[in-house]
Amino acid sequence: MLERARDGLAGYVVSHPWHFRKPPAQNVLLGAVPEPASTCYIQEIALLPEARSNGAASEVVLKLIRRAKKARFRNLSLVAVNNSIKFWERHSFRALDDADLNQKLTSYDRRARYMVLELT
Repeated sequence: MLERARDGLAGYVVSHPWHFRKPPAQNVLLGAVPEPASTCYIQEIALLPEARSNGAASEVVLKLIRRAKKARFRNLSLVAVNNSIKFWERHSFRALDDADLNQKLTSYDRRARYMVLELT
């Protein structure tokens, strides 16, 4: 959840441990969190329109990176949709070039790409 002191709730994020290179199917219950998990997966970030141009999304990403490092994940991963690839690249995520995986991601968006940030 992202709160702005003056404005109240501005958005939310869903992130959880998951399997690397195996993004969850859309519109399906996840079930149990995998043990062991091999990535910290960013499922969704949603912001109100007024929170989208003031750095709130970048603030959320930085918080996610800190939490993933603290939990000792080796990487963060996500599926970039809605023309968001450039946003994620600005935060050092890179698209994985995997034709089979890209084909599976067409159920998300025809230009969806699986992206990864390696954590050190």
